[in-house]
Amino acid sequence: MQSALKRWLVVVLVILSLGTPWAWLQSAAWVNMLVKYSRQTGLRQGFSMTFDGNHPCRLCQAVKQGQAQDQREGKKRVAPDERLQLGLPPDILVLIHPAMAENLCRVVPPPSAPNYQPPSPPPRA
Repeated sequence: MQSALKRWLVVVLVILSLGTPWAWLQSAAWVNMLVKYSRQTGLRQGFSMTFDGNHPCRLCQAVKQGQAQDQREGKKRVAPDERLQLGLPPDILVLIHPAMAENLCRVVPPPSAPNYQPPSPPPRA
């Protein structure tokens, strides 16, 4: 019994430390409730009790409170690339000297046939 409790505690701590969205926690709560209620009353009644909203478990209540608190605080999820910036500014400014700018955008025409005519009469060796 204690080893199962320890495993569940580790799973919950890992989920919370990874910043898992509330939907994952709610899904875990529903699975747990479905198993629990199905053992007590059968699969059909357990399914009904899980999703009718009248029999929430403690985890469902915690998820509901957490979602409400996030909405009150106006939290938004931060994309992983915004979390770690390594001290660099968000936009890197590149300055180009005006004389170099025209060289960067210059279009070079493709090589073509030579423009010269062979000497006439041909040279003799």
